[in-house]
Amino acid sequence: MGRLFIVSRHLGESLRVGAVVGCLTGLFNLWVIVKLTPWLGFSFDFLRDTPHARMPFALMVPWGITLIALSVEVNFRGFILGRIAMMWGDKPYGSVVAVIISAVTFSRDPFMMTVFRGYHWLALTDGLIWGALLLRTRSLFSTIAAHAVEVILVYSALWIFFGQGF
Repeated sequence: MGRLFIVSRHLGESLRVGAVVGCLTGLFNLWVIVKLTPWLGFSFDFLRDTPHARMPFALMVPWGITLIALSVEVNFRGFILGRIAMMWGDKPYGSVVAVIISAVTFSRDPFMMTVFRGYHWLALTDGLIWGALLLRTRSLFSTIAAHAVEVILVYSALWIFFGQGF
């Protein structure tokens, strides 16, 4: 499974680094949603209608979010980034091209574009960060942890401060 970056070597370190990255990106995304969006004159109320917001909290945190993070990271970072990096890795900037393509593909995913509307650019930022994290740690566990921790942080904060279903 090394081709998908699913390696257990340095698992604890990968999870710790991923959790830290997830906290930092989660705090940034939460600031964008709660502070920047209203300041720009927009509303984040549409998030109440997402499939995620309609799910019971105990099902989403941590189980649903972790399962989503696992499947998304295997696809976008493990498979897409991994295949492109294998094809272009020996060329100048090959890894950078792989990170950019996987991040753009992630952010332009039809589900992301439809459900999260204008916030798909945050997915682009996350995808770039998670792609760089994957290349740095060489472990998909770090990106799974980063993705899960970020979304759990944002989801929990919105659920707690703005009520059930946000």
